Amino acid sequence: MGYTFNNIVDNQHNLFASEELDCICPPCASKESSEDNDTANNNSSGSGSGSSGSPNSQGTSPPINTLLSGRQWYPNTDRVVTYSFFEDDDFANSYYGSESGVQEVSEGIKSNFRKIVAWLENVIDIDFVEVDETDPSTFGQIRVQNSNNPGYAYAYYPGFTSRSGDIHFKTGYDRLGDTNGFQHDAGKHGYMTIVHELGHALGLAHTFSGTVLDPGLDNTDNSVMTYNFTGHSAGTFMALDVAALQSLYGAKTHNNGNTTYTFGNYIDQVSVNGVSLVDTSHRTKQLLWDSGGVDTLDFRGLNHQNSGFHLDLRGGGMLSTTFSGTTSYSSSIAYGFEVENLINSSSSDKIYLNNAANEIMGYNPNRSTGQDKIYYGTSQDTLILDYAHYEVTESQSGQNLIINLGGNGSVELVDYYADPNNQIQISYAIPPTPRPEPPEGIDIVIAEIGQISNLDHNNQTIVLDHDFVNPVILAQPLSFNDGGVAIARITDIQSDRFSVEIQEASNEDGIHTVETFSYLVLEEGIWELSDGTIIEVGIINATNSSWSNINFSYDFVDDPVVLTQIQTNNDSNFVKTRHNNITQDGFEVLLEKDEANNGTSYGIETVAWMAISSGTGSWDGNTFMAGNTGDQVTHDWHTIDFGNAFNNTPKFLGNIASYYGPDPSGLRYQNLNNGNVQIKIEEDTSADSEIGHTTEDVDYLAIEATGTLIGSTYGLIPPTSNDPIIAQLGQVTNLDHNNQTIVLDHDFDNPVIFANPLSYNGPAPSIARITDIQGDRFSVELQEPSNEDGTHAEETVSFLALEEGI
Repeated sequence: MGYTFNNIVDNQHNLFASEELDCICPPCASKESSEDNDTANNNSSGSGSGSSGSPNSQGTSPPINTLLSGRQWYPNTDRVVTYSFFEDDDFANSYYGSESGVQEVSEGIKSNFRKIVAWLENVIDIDFVEVDETDPSTFGQIRVQNSNNPGYAYAYYPGFTSRSGDIHFKTGYDRLGDTNGFQHDAGKHGYMTIVHELGHALGLAHTFSGTVLDPGLDNTDNSVMTYNFTGHSAGTFMALDVAALQSLYGAKTHNNGNTTYTFGNYIDQVSVNGVSLVDTSHRTKQLLWDSGGVDTLDFRGLNHQNSGFHLDLRGGGMLSTTFSGTTSYSSSIAYGFEVENLINSSSSDKIYLNNAANEIMGYNPNRSTGQDKIYYGTSQDTLILDYAHYEVTESQSGQNLIINLGGNGSVELVDYYADPNNQIQISYAIPPTPRPEPPEGIDIVIAEIGQISNLDHNNQTIVLDHDFVNPVILAQPLSFNDGGVAIARITDIQSDRFSVEIQEASNEDGIHTVETFSYLVLEEGIWELSDGTIIEVGIINATNSSWSNINFSYDFVDDPVVLTQIQTNNDSNFVKTRHNNITQDGFEVLLEKDEANNGTSYGIETVAWMAISSGTGSWDGNTFMAGNTGDQVTHDWHTIDFGNAFNNTPKFLGNIASYYGPDPSGLRYQNLNNGNVQIKIEEDTSADSEIGHTTEDVDYLAIEATGTLIGSTYGLIPPTSNDPIIAQLGQVTNLDHNNQTIVLDHDFDNPVIFANPLSYNGPAPSIARITDIQGDRFSVELQEPSNEDGTHAEETVSFLALEEGI
């Protein structure tokens, strides 16, 4: 079987059915250009699910029929196939075939051939034994030589004649030089040609010889038996080749224990225990084979890539920089190699899990890991986050869960919400725990109210006086200093602050003069105020495609006043909330875009809501009024009369509480004072100039207060013990001279750390040296005396963290 120069496409390949099926196609029988066209394929960004991806994404058999010629060797029980190199000393001018100018190949070709069979005998159940051609009757089943006949190279299939399994290389290409020289290392076309011809000598056909292969798989990402040379040249047999060879000769047991595959600066550089799997200075493509054990792919050593990485753990899957169609250089997973664990890179990874129980690791507070996406996660898989749960935030986007790691990136779990009974498990260093609730009747800070008078289109951060556990923010409506249709948009909520800006409808210019708005920060839960009034606070994920139902946990006697606010910024387009069907049992909420875009799909956002019994009351001695206007507010200014309830101008919050007019609309206010406020419904003009709106109900809350507010939990059983946590005991079994951070289960106020003595694995004198103590963590490393080299074997040390005091 013949092969061509790099990037020469053979459209006239004719096979003649003789006993050995040698190749006499035109490209192999005439000299072709040997220009080096082995350039890297362009890596486009995008989904990265290119055609080179696993053809058996659902575990189906790989399509290998086209590669099976019907010929193979039949080794004895010793599983040996022999090979030899034509010896000029013993066979000069003597060859049994029709080829002329047969001669010995260079040491460069011999070395390359030996590397290839050494790699291959770890993959298929064959032991390749080299035979020394000491006399004319002694030579291998596979015989390698140069001759005049090939246009470039060809080989004979296995058979029963002397020529069976013979490989011929064009003598003129037994050199270095351009990429077609056979003496080059892996990553050049000449080296891949040797792999290709060995494939024929073992019984592999071309990818176009029999059953038509999917064009998306017919490239060097998947087989060296193709003529579609994409990207850098392969340095090993690829996934379809090995699947075909293993079907003929069986699979070899290799790396059957627990093996870690460590990737270097580039994703085609892979080593096990410090030994490179393919030793070359060139970019290349290679296949990874492993027959058992719990195996880990460690991508921490990869250089950062702005385009990110495509990491497919499935059989035939590509490990590459993000690509479209085919890869430039890559590693890939053999069919039958079941990868269990993955440590991610510092770039944005797209990770495709297989059918094993996968663990995805590498996420910790001291490491930036990009914007990762994980596909095909199930309940048998685990995402391991070396973060305390309170150090991250979670949000929903469509069916996906997004875990925000702060400045270190994020992890998006694709289709996490598609099947609640089959969700990937998430393991935190400190797992989520229920908020510690005080006994019933003990007051705590549950709210903070304030007012901002200089909000415009520029984002600003509001720092709170109190550090909340599960805060939600209410911040509508805006004043009416600027007639541009606008809302207050929350962009980031943390325990002690939130960010906010004015957002205008899509037809506005986005530049807005300063407005005033009041904000109310609340802890989630059901709370009783000082006058006995009950408020319930919660969150829900909502869309603009259908109403979301909220059912109250508290049994309100009458219809409560309901306020809502979008908490997330998953979709940056203009959006607000609308309410419907408020009853004593619950209500409905919907995301509403501006009129020009309201028919288009919008992502999921988290919406906070508060329900409070209507009426006038006292909250920590501060007068408040929660009310409903009735069905009478339109696009014209409407006055809410506070009577004599307030001595000073209150803070004011409100929402449209009905859905009688379906045109997108919001609420604005003006002339707020201690006696009254004017409100109106505001329609945008993004689709038309009409702004008239039918009558609606408006719910509102006015409160004469500033700062934190107290409440008590409602309906809880007091805990049986109030003993505080004063200590934590633990052990570190892998401490060496490298500094590491120990994250504690408890957040101490004034912790002290004890961490001696050490075990005695390394005889050099050493101590455990504490370098940084915080409320919930400390750092530690081994420190040796000045006369030692500072490098120390791993030791075990116990630690005790204690609060100061008696």
